Amino acid sequence: AIDRQTVSNAVFAGTREPATGYVPSLVPGAAADACGQTCTHDPEAAKRLFDQAANNRIRDGFSIAYSTDSPDNKPWVEAVARQLSDSLGIQVTPKPYPTLAVVLEKLGNGSVDSAFRTAWTFYYPSIGNYLEPVFGAKSPENFSGYQNPSFEEKLVSAKRSASADQARDTYLQAEQIV
Repeated sequence: AIDRQTVSNAVFAGTREPATGYVPSLVPGAAADACGQTCTHDPEAAKRLFDQAANNRIRDGFSIAYSTDSPDNKPWVEAVARQLSDSLGIQVTPKPYPTLAVVLEKLGNGSVDSAFRTAWTFYYPSIGNYLEPVFGAKSPENFSGYQNPSFEEKLVSAKRSASADQARDTYLQAEQIV
């Protein structure tokens, strides 16, 4: 539903690399195109998938929470909201909060009932250090509430791997589950 390159070109003058997975390409061993076809801009396919998957709570629209303490957030969230509205035929509206700290506090206490923009910076360059904190069932950084037993098994298996290559492959399998 989102043309990432158009957003990058229009909002950031082409200075941002559109995401193609959950793990940034600068992380050693990250997949080059983890989301594959899912990240290809195809509004018609997006609309079909949305109609199949959307629950009644979001069929009429939703908002995207973001913080205004970074001047870059507003223009790209507005661009993404417009594209989602156009592609899905619903109303998607930006929902500004004054700081990322406020967004995180409200996410932490469950009072954000919308899509949201947060930020994650790895502590060390590892695929696992992106996936586990953001999507791990027991992680305090998992604000989406994502839980999947198969994903959790892959995380455990990756940490127990006998080699770095085996761990990388298992983490990449975990990313595909997400």
